[in-house]
Amino acid sequence: MKSKRQDYDSVQSLIIATASSLFTQKGVDGASLADIAQASSIAKGTLYYYYPAKDELIEDVARTYGDYMGDTLLEWAESLQRETDAGDAMRLLLNTLMADDMHRRLHVVLCAQCAIEDSALAGLIAAMEKKWALMLEVGSLKLRSNQARTIRARSAAFFSMLMGYMAKSDITKDDIEEFISIFLS
Repeated sequence: MKSKRQDYDSVQSLIIATASSLFTQKGVDGASLADIAQASSIAKGTLYYYYPAKDELIEDVARTYGDYMGDTLLEWAESLQRETDAGDAMRLLLNTLMADDMHRRLHVVLCAQCAIEDSALAGLIAAMEKKWALMLEVGSLKLRSNQARTIRARSAAFFSMLMGYMAKSDITKDDIEEFISIFLS
């Protein structure tokens, strides 16, 4: 039988993936380090070797999520052509971000944790959102339309709006269209 460790490039990657999954199921406060060790099929001592404090693990989960968002935004920006309609560009990005349920839920959980108590995490998420907004702006530079200016002007607001949509349990095509309409108007 194949062990869980074989699916990951390191024990630390396994821990982060397992913690991410448990956080989306139980919330950050509802998933203990013991729960994470058990779900990872590793000894508690191994988990504590990598993460002696849960806050360190939460921040690594957030950084890993930030890398995912950065990669997604980069792929989106690279896919754009000069003639791409701004609405189509935003539709593509939103559909991509909303399609991955685990990452969508993780975004909500991490932002909720920031609002509850975690100032270090809040600073980390705020810094990542600035980076993501810049990537959104850079991507929009490839677009020709006047709406591309709107994307650049509202890039920071995009992620605030996105949080509300990501919190919905079932995203419909109409929800995506509403988001684009509001954002680009």
